[in-house]
Amino acid sequence: MGFDIQYLLLLQELRNATGGCFDEILNAISKFAVDILIFLPYVVFWCVDRAWGYRFMSTLWTGEVVNGVIKLSVCAYRPWIRSDLIEPAGDSKVAATGYSFPSGHTMVGTAIYGTAFVWQKDKRKWLAGICAVMIILTGFSRNFLGVHTPQDVVVGFAVSCLLIYVVGMIGKKTEGNDKLIDKISIAGIVFIILALVYIQLKPYPMDYVDGVLLVDPQKMMNDTFKACGGLLGLIVGSFIERHYLHYEIPRGSKNLAALTAIGISLMIGWNFWMGNATFVALFGSHWGNMLQRFLMIMFALTLWPMVIKKYCSENEETGNVARTIAVTVAVIAFILIGLYVTTSMNAKSGASEEASGGKAGALSLWEDGARAKEELINFVEAATKEGGPDYIPVENRIAVFDLDGTLFSETNPIYFDHALLVHRVMEDPAYAGKASEKELETTAKILQWVQDGEYPKNMDTEHGQAIASSFAGMTVDEFEDYVEEFGRESAPGYDGMTRSESFYKPMLEVLEYLKDNGFTSYIVSGTDRLIVRGAVRNSLDLPMSQIIGSDEVISASNQGDEDGLSYVFEDSDKLILKGDFVVKNLKMNKVSAIAREIGVQPVLSFGNSTGDSSMAKYTTTDNKYKSLAFMLCCDDTEREYGNEEKAAKMFDLCAEEGWIPISMKNDWSTIYGEGVTKNPEAGLDIYDKEYEEMTDYLPEAEEDKAA
Repeated sequence: MGFDIQYLLLLQELRNATGGCFDEILNAISKFAVDILIFLPYVVFWCVDRAWGYRFMSTLWTGEVVNGVIKLSVCAYRPWIRSDLIEPAGDSKVAATGYSFPSGHTMVGTAIYGTAFVWQKDKRKWLAGICAVMIILTGFSRNFLGVHTPQDVVVGFAVSCLLIYVVGMIGKKTEGNDKLIDKISIAGIVFIILALVYIQLKPYPMDYVDGVLLVDPQKMMNDTFKACGGLLGLIVGSFIERHYLHYEIPRGSKNLAALTAIGISLMIGWNFWMGNATFVALFGSHWGNMLQRFLMIMFALTLWPMVIKKYCSENEETGNVARTIAVTVAVIAFILIGLYVTTSMNAKSGASEEASGGKAGALSLWEDGARAKEELINFVEAATKEGGPDYIPVENRIAVFDLDGTLFSETNPIYFDHALLVHRVMEDPAYAGKASEKELETTAKILQWVQDGEYPKNMDTEHGQAIASSFAGMTVDEFEDYVEEFGRESAPGYDGMTRSESFYKPMLEVLEYLKDNGFTSYIVSGTDRLIVRGAVRNSLDLPMSQIIGSDEVISASNQGDEDGLSYVFEDSDKLILKGDFVVKNLKMNKVSAIAREIGVQPVLSFGNSTGDSSMAKYTTTDNKYKSLAFMLCCDDTEREYGNEEKAAKMFDLCAEEGWIPISMKNDWSTIYGEGVTKNPEAGLDIYDKEYEEMTDYLPEAEEDKAA
């Protein structure tokens, strides 16, 4: 255990010993730095000292960008991730969701308080002293609350101090020299561009705990995009103000204080409400955040100085005060109307999107914040935005889904098609005494699998052949009807659900969501395609032509052994199962089937096992369009018969391959829907009884008999 963690544990003991009596005040100091103090530079600029206002803003916004770049470069995890002994105080953990190094609160606090210290140290030493104390308290609060290590705070403090010094030196050299300021501004724009390119291209750690991504770099980028918008707003707004507006503080104006208060109120409303409700909602979290912050700083440096110049003067009459009050009332009324309209538009938009399967109503059975949900929604929005860089034509919006374990339960207690063979051989009176030795042996192996959890060697092809032979002679329609009837049985291990109803409800939402956005979805399963058709034809809104699976030979009822190249289908013929297995549609065979039957490379792949790895890699390799692969992880042992060891391996594989894991445990609010509950006492015992009847057909038993 490092010194930093030991120090945090010592502070944690102090918190506990004092009953948390300091938690709230230190949390308030911490929040004050980033929520309220950031508006001080504009108060200074409008009504105290224009030059120092620029120094405040330059230090603040440059520091914000630098902080974001460092955080996204180092990618240091929070203290409680490094040690589960750390327990942050109160709600301080809520806002501290990203990377840890360096402390953003410390950098902002030091940038503002530190600039104020330099400004006032010779004029008002008492004020400078307060600023120094607040710097210390802000940094200490991050340690005391358990959300940052000492090195996070120290480096954040040091970087801001360096920026205060550099900005001060540049300020002295550029005083009165607008051309030099413009050159530095161009360098600032280049810095912003490089920062944005860098954070989007660099790789990031994708570490999961219990299926939850520890830090989502896409979310972390939001703060850096926002900071870049603030710095860009400062550069552009400063250029306009210096070259065209020539703002001068109207000292002595009776209206200045009121207008400053109104301006800050507008900025706060924009920062915490209107900006997010408009630009972030319209342009997404990255560019929307950047644009809303850019406009806020432009407002502070251009629009509001014009308002102040217009309504403030050195020699005001009483009428001007009344006019200012009238303007204030008008502005507030405008804000309220704007907020009402914005809220109404968002509500209507949300209702419309929900009706059409859009973002507001999409994937409602998925937990908010689930990475897979956000990745899919962002992907679909980008793919359907005409003119956008990631737009995908409708004909190329192809999604492929595995069935068992991806859309449909594979733990009842075994795959649907394996349970079907057991039913045919052991339970179907019409087939009693007709099963071949190979069919009996395959069935016995399946029941052995139920007992020990070990998937039998060669089962894929042996089961495929046993299905084909045990249903030989049935017409295609009769076989699909048989499967549908079998699906009406109660699902073993569950209450309130039949076998054919064993679909994962959140994944059905995905199918519907993709359909509503112009995607064509295919089931690409290892199960016999005729079994899939019979199982899903009354459950999924999916054409049978979009179902691909394993295959068996289908022939004409009067064809006999005649080759299909010479036999001609007759009026009296029906299509029947000939009894021969063709191919198991797993692994590379899935890729071959996609190329053969779809003819278009998918852009989305959904699977749950290594049998789907080839399909996932094919989807994401050398694709002309942006593509994603998702893998379900069976980590839910409360609502489902999950396998945590298997899930952990899949999480690791996803991290290795760059696929997106779906945690059944953490990402879904339900699995099978309301009214369905896991019940190990419901129907599973039949497999134990059948196993006892079939032990003589196991290969080991035959060897014992021979001995």
